[in-house]
Amino acid sequence: MQTDARNLPGWDDFPEYNVEIISPQAPCGAGWLGNCLLELGVSLWQPWDRPTNKLWQRVAPFRYHFLDRSDRVSTWRQSLPALEAGRVFDFTPDLVPKISHRRQRALPAHNKLIFFVRDPRDALYSEWRRQCVNIKGYDQTFERFLAAPFHNQAYSNLQTLKNFLAGWQAALPDTPHIILRYEDYRQTPYETLSRALSYFSLDCSESQIRSALQASDFRVGKAIEAQREEAGVLRSRLYRAGIPMEYKQTYTPAMLKLFSPDFDSLLEWLGYESL
Repeated sequence: MQTDARNLPGWDDFPEYNVEIISPQAPCGAGWLGNCLLELGVSLWQPWDRPTNKLWQRVAPFRYHFLDRSDRVSTWRQSLPALEAGRVFDFTPDLVPKISHRRQRALPAHNKLIFFVRDPRDALYSEWRRQCVNIKGYDQTFERFLAAPFHNQAYSNLQTLKNFLAGWQAALPDTPHIILRYEDYRQTPYETLSRALSYFSLDCSESQIRSALQASDFRVGKAIEAQREEAGVLRSRLYRAGIPMEYKQTYTPAMLKLFSPDFDSLLEWLGYESL
C-alpha cells in the first residue's frame, strides 16, 4: 500500500522518516550524499518533496524495483545516478532520510539532521550560470540575478539564501546535527562520507564506501547528462565546473561587496573565509 503524502515515505515498510538532510535550493551538492546513501542501501523517498513512489515497485519486504515508466527516469539519473531503470534495491529498515530544502519552521521533530551547504558566493554564482544556460534568452548580469525575486517571491535570490542560512543558524543549536560542506566533499570525499555514515551509525566497509563514492562521482552525473544531450532528451543542465571556491577566480571586488557585511557572520559560522 502506498500514499502520495509528501511528508511521509509512503510505504508500509517505511512508516516515517527518522533523519533529515537539509540544503539550500541554490546548487550545493546534497544530491551527492543522497546518491551515496542509495548506493549503500539507504532508501530515499520523495526526494526534494517531488513524488516518485509511482516509479517504484515493492517486490519483497524492504526490496524495491525502480521502474522505467517515462523519460523522468533519465531525468532523475542526472541528480541521482543510482536510479537506473530496472535496478533492484535492498534497503535497510533502520535509516530513512528525508532530503529537502525545508526551512527550519517546517521541520518535524527528528533525532538527527545533516545540514549540507556550499559557500554562498559559489552557490549563487552556480545558480546564475545554470539559469544562463537553461533559460532561453536569459540575459541578466550576475548582479541583476542577485537582486531579482527568487521564483517570483517577495525576497531576492541573494536575500532568500541569506534568510535560509540565518534561520538554520538560529535553529540548529537546538537540534542534533552536523554540517557537511560541498568543498569538503569535493576535496576529501571519503572522509566526508565517512563522517556522515558515522553520524547516522551506518556501518559500512571501506570497499562499500569507495564503491559508493565511485558511483556518485561528479563525472558520473556529467556523463549521464552528456548522454541525454546526445539522445536529444536533455531538458536542463545541472553540471558545470564543480570547482570549490570558484568565486576566488570569478568574482570582481564589486561582486564581493554585494555579500558584505550581511554574510560575514554566516560565513564564519560555516567555516568559510570572510569577505
